[in-house]
Amino acid sequence: MARAGFAGTWSWMQVELRRQVELAIPMILINVLSFTVPTISVMFVGHISELALSGASLASSITNVTGLSLLAQSIVIPVVVCFTCTVCCHVPLCYALVFTMGLESRGAALATSISTFINMLLLGSYVRWATSCEQTRAPFSLKAFHDLKGFLKLAIPSALMMCLEWWSYEALIIISGWLPNPELETSVISICYNCAVFAFMVPSGLGAMASTRVANELGGGRPDAARRAVYVSAGVASFEAILVSIFFVSLRNELGKLYSKDEEAIVYIAKMMPILAVYSMLDSIQGLLSGIARGCGWQKGGAYINLASYYGVGLPVAFVLAFVFHIKAEGLWLGINSGAVVQLIALIAITWASDWTKEAKKAVGRLTLPQDVSEPLLK
Repeated sequence: MARAGFAGTWSWMQVELRRQVELAIPMILINVLSFTVPTISVMFVGHISELALSGASLASSITNVTGLSLLAQSIVIPVVVCFTCTVCCHVPLCYALVFTMGLESRGAALATSISTFINMLLLGSYVRWATSCEQTRAPFSLKAFHDLKGFLKLAIPSALMMCLEWWSYEALIIISGWLPNPELETSVISICYNCAVFAFMVPSGLGAMASTRVANELGGGRPDAARRAVYVSAGVASFEAILVSIFFVSLRNELGKLYSKDEEAIVYIAKMMPILAVYSMLDSIQGLLSGIARGCGWQKGGAYINLASYYGVGLPVAFVLAFVFHIKAEGLWLGINSGAVVQLIALIAITWASDWTKEAKKAVGRLTLPQDVSEPLLK
């Protein structure tokens, strides 16, 4: 009996793992490629001067927070192709504008804008003319507004959930400018932030995958399958977290050279990498759990968790460590680590305590359309 039970468990784990890998790999590629464009721009500028690097990093971080229907339909390969074409165009374009034409920081910003516009055209063209999008390329209709209030109840907290976390790191970069030797401190924090975000593209893809899998299973009224998807994705994220941490520690003396030629900055970045490795482990797990929270419709609770974690704990602790105890950039990152710990504990708690049967009923209820919606306004 025990052997049969183990065989059954292993069987569904294999099936679920295969589904998740097939969905996660393209999503991870999309995330990595999307962040490659601004990262390449920062790398080019970093080899001009330390001041240019700190300015470009700050500008890049601001655009990240001020600024996914194909993914929601599991149409991922075309998105990967579009982003790959964009990155291939961006490298020579960035080199030409930064070095050949001598535009330096302005050239990097212009190259990023042009590449983003190219990517928009590619994605827009696919959505407009691809046969795979025919079912969702509907005419304008009042059906789109039948539950606008319900949509906003999920959309606004979902946006806040992500923005509150991202904004805390932008605040960290700004605060680093108040430290002694602000050019160095801001450059180092910005590079660490860049590395952390680039590494987060993997757990972010896993989170998007988990969100899709959990939402699909709950929407289909299959709470047990949703629970299994959570278990398998948690195992995958834990394994990925260990790999990313090993990567940062192993290459701590080399990563800084990608962004700067200043020896002082390179040595400083190497000192920061063990702290960044710990943070990345926390970030990998919370990225997955945040995706699960979005898939379950827990965005409002997630927004409150992020508000309390980063603004009630993370940033105040970072400020005290950096300016009261004079630990500088390391103190800032240790402080934000404390916020990540609080966030992770809270997300684990709500995931562990969830009633999956109840969540499935709620998800099925959201998908029920009224029968008296109006005809399309535009034919």
